[in-house]
Amino acid sequence: MGTRRLLRTFAAAAALFLAAAPDTASAFVWPNVPERIEKGLKSSDPSERRLAAQEISRLPVALAKPLAKKAMLDEDAEVRIAAAAVAVKIKLEGAGDLVTPWLTEPDARIRLAACEVIRVAPTDKSVAALGRVLGDPTKEVRLAAARAMGRATSLEATSLLLGHLDDSAPEVRAEVASSLGRLADPRAVLPLVGKVQDSDATVRRTVARALGELGDPKATSALVLALNDSVLDVRVEAALSLGRFGGNEAILALAPLAQAAAEGTKTTPSSESVHAMRQASLRALGRIGTPRAIDLLVTALDGDRPDALRTPARDALVAVGPAAVSPLPVLLGGSPSAAAATGAAHALGAIGDPSASSSIVRAMQRGVVPVSAGLSALGKLGATDKPGSSDALPAVLELISG
Repeated sequence: MGTRRLLRTFAAAAALFLAAAPDTASAFVWPNVPERIEKGLKSSDPSERRLAAQEISRLPVALAKPLAKKAMLDEDAEVRIAAAAVAVKIKLEGAGDLVTPWLTEPDARIRLAACEVIRVAPTDKSVAALGRVLGDPTKEVRLAAARAMGRATSLEATSLLLGHLDDSAPEVRAEVASSLGRLADPRAVLPLVGKVQDSDATVRRTVARALGELGDPKATSALVLALNDSVLDVRVEAALSLGRFGGNEAILALAPLAQAAAEGTKTTPSSESVHAMRQASLRALGRIGTPRAIDLLVTALDGDRPDALRTPARDALVAVGPAAVSPLPVLLGGSPSAAAATGAAHALGAIGDPSASSSIVRAMQRGVVPVSAGLSALGKLGATDKPGSSDALPAVLELISG
């Protein structure tokens, strides 16, 4: 049986255990079942031990733990693989230390199982061994090792992962980048910047996300470059990541994308791409939340649909929070478009600052804000327990009765 077939067999078996296993925290089992499984694990017949190991997944966690540990020490590969699947299912404490020696086994299935166990039960003792497995001849094992490395707490993990950003398999390169982002070690920033133009789109998207997670402004220029990527998913991820940095360079790059197109225009593949980038850029500006970013979001309200319950610019302003309140009454005091006025009112209501109620009422009285939108916003303000939340009630009653 070839290596790939063996790996598929292990993966299928693990999936079967996870799907078939009951809720191990509360599962009922007959009193004799744990005893029968323990007896089976002591059998001299490997086939009986394999069946017993598979049965462990049916037990409650408290009963499964000691039996899984026992089965993980078995000399038979099939027994250990079955026990590893159980360890993954129940997140068995200390299992990572038990399987670290497996990483040198000649059987690729065993090495793969060890990586999966270490991922859910990480241990710093396994980091060096996982680093060696990152060069494994089997792609699936390298992939699992990279994923497990992302759960490590040792600083050594970053150094080991950085040596495999150029793996021959794009899936592995992407997983290495993802783990580097998760580890949040600033040493990974510049090497990841060098992968923004990787030949594989999934790798480029993952790198953009990882750079955002690292949050180092040194990556800003690389992410601005990624805004011009040929693949939409990469461009979207780059825009979202820029929202973690702030700074003039990021805002200048996001501004034209945020203002690019109005909602509700005729849908074409090209317009869908523009809308996706607009939404991502607005979310990014909402995360940045500086006065300049807020001004751009307020301007972007013109591009939202006035009849939609939630819109990108409005949601981004709400994400900013109280800092976004002050320019919205100014907008309502002028002659805004229906989309901008409705969006501003809804944003003020969702942010929940009662001081904005008078601005909404005046805009309703002038016909700038539709009554339904204004009442909805005021209803949200009135639902708060903040001082002044009911101050607008007399004016609203007068408006309705009039």
